Amino acid sequence: MWIILVALGAGVLLGASGRLPERFLVHLDKLTAGTLFIMLAALGAQIGGNSELIANLPVLGWRAMVITVMAVAGSVGMVWFVGRSLQKGGEG
Repeated sequence: MWIILVALGAGVLLGASGRLPERFLVHLDKLTAGTLFIMLAALGAQIGGNSELIANLPVLGWRAMVITVMAVAGSVGMVWFVGRSLQKGGEG
């Protein structure tokens, strides 16, 4: 968990430092979205490749699917919300 917070903090400091070229900054939205989709695809592949999990899906039932879908939707929604909030904050 700490590595995630350290990476996020390093990104914030790097972005706030003003050392990133403008030609890079204009592509960050696409880079962020692309990276998120790659991470979600990797997560799906990991779940699909786990034969024990797939075998136990009938036992886990629909609740596991609902929790998974809500976790993914919540993550995507928060990234969207924070991104929009930061964009609005920078415009003012």
